Amino acid sequence: MPLSDTQIRKVKPTDKAAKLIDDKGLFLLVHPNKSKYWRHKYRFAGKEQTSAYGVYPEVSLAEARHLRDEARASLRKGINPALTKRKQKIQRLVSVDYTFESIAKDWLKLNEKDWEPKHAKRVRMSLNANVFPKQR
Repeated sequence: MPLSDTQIRKVKPTDKAAKLIDDKGLFLLVHPNKSKYWRHKYRFAGKEQTSAYGVYPEVSLAEARHLRDEARASLRKGINPALTKRKQKIQRLVSVDYTFESIAKDWLKLNEKDWEPKHAKRVRMSLNANVFPKQR
C-alpha cells in the first residue's frame, strides 16, 4: 500500500534503520537519529542498484515519486539513472570555473592586501610569466 504524507510525518525512529515502502521500488529510510531519506531500488543490467533522492521533508512524497517515475522512464529506454545523475554532477562541476588560473587569481586578490605592493606585483608577474597558459 502506498505511503501517505501523514504516515511519513508520524513515523517514530527505532533502534535500527527502518524502511517505509511506497511503491515501484521507492522507499523512505528512517534512521534512529530521526533523519528520513528517500531511496529508489531498481535493477539495471541484472544488478540491483539504489538511487538517493534527498531528505524528507526537503523532498516531498510527490517529488520523490516524480523522480522515481523519471528514473523508471530512463530504465525503459535502457539508460542507467545513476550514471545520468553522475554525468550531470560532473557537468555542473566542469561548468564552474575551477581552473588553476582562476583559483590562483582569487588567492592573489585575497593575499595582496596583506602584502607590500612590490611583492604582490612580483608574485602576479611570476604567475603570468611562468604558470598561467600563454595567450595565443
